[in-house]
Amino acid sequence: MPYRYQRSNLPAKRWAIACSGRGGCYFLGYVAIQVSRVKKVILNHNGESGRWEDDKEPFAYVLQLLLWSCPPDIKASALYKTKQKSRQPVYATKTPSRLWRRVSFALAADGEWEEREPELSRKTILLPPKLFQGPVGRFQQLLHERCQQLTLRRVGLWPLMVEALDRYHFDQGRNEPFSCPLPACDGYFTKAGAWSVHAAENHCGQWSSLLSILPGQVGVHFEARRRALESNEKRVQEQYEEVQHTWRTASKTTQQEIQRSWMEQLGSDPSWETSKQGEQSDVWRHFINHMTPGWLEG
Repeated sequence: MPYRYQRSNLPAKRWAIACSGRGGCYFLGYVAIQVSRVKKVILNHNGESGRWEDDKEPFAYVLQLLLWSCPPDIKASALYKTKQKSRQPVYATKTPSRLWRRVSFALAADGEWEEREPELSRKTILLPPKLFQGPVGRFQQLLHERCQQLTLRRVGLWPLMVEALDRYHFDQGRNEPFSCPLPACDGYFTKAGAWSVHAAENHCGQWSSLLSILPGQVGVHFEARRRALESNEKRVQEQYEEVQHTWRTASKTTQQEIQRSWMEQLGSDPSWETSKQGEQSDVWRHFINHMTPGWLEG
C-alpha cells in the first residue's frame, strides 16, 4: 500500500518540532542559503535508532518531515538503513541471518513516498581536518586522542580481525572451509563472508578471545597493534594527567596567564569559535571541567 504524507495529518507536536529553529522547515532552507548552488541533498541515516511512538511507515517520521519541507528547487532524498531477514542462512547456525539493506526514499510528484535503489556510486566530500594549534588546540588534540581516536582504534580492532581471518581462509585463490574458532560454537563456513556475518551476529565484542587464537602471522600482526595501542593510550593519559596537575598545583598568577593565552586564541581563532565569548565559551568551560577534581566526564 502506498503511503501518503499530508501536512493536515501531522500531529501538532511533530509539526512544531519540524518547524522549530533546530529542524525540518528551516534546515534545508538554511542549506540552500549557505550553499547557494546546491541542487541535490541526500539525508544519510547511517544507523539503527529508536522510533517515536507515532512514527509512520515506510521510514522514520522525522526524516519524512525534513524531506517534505524541502524547498522546491532542491532534489532531496533519504538514504535509509533497514533490517531484513534473509530467506536462507548463509552459514550453518541455529540463528537466522539478519542483513542490512540500504534503500532510498523520495517524495514523488503525487505526494507519495517512492522507494528506489540507492545510486551505486556517490562522491563523498570530507571536510578538511581541524588544525590543532596554540594552547587551545594542544588540549583539544589531547582530548581528541584520549576520548575519540584511540577509542575508535580499539573498537576497530574487532572488525579488522574478523575480516583478516575471513581472508586468511578465502582470499587470493584460497578456499579453506573452517569451523568457528571461538569456544562453544558449532558454526562452519564454506565461503567467503559467511564467517564475517556470523561473527557480527553472534560474537560481537569478543575481540580479546579472537585475538588469542588468530593463526600465524595474522595473530602476530594484531598482537603488535594491540601493544602499540596500549602504549599510545598510556602516553596520552600521562599527558592528560600532567595538564591537570599543572593547572591544579599552579599559583593564581599562573592560572591567570594560562587563561589569558586561551582568551587571546578564542577571541581570534575561528577554529574554536562558539556562540559564547570569553570565559563563557563552551571550549573554555569544558577545559575547566576537566581541570576540576572529581568531575565526571560524559
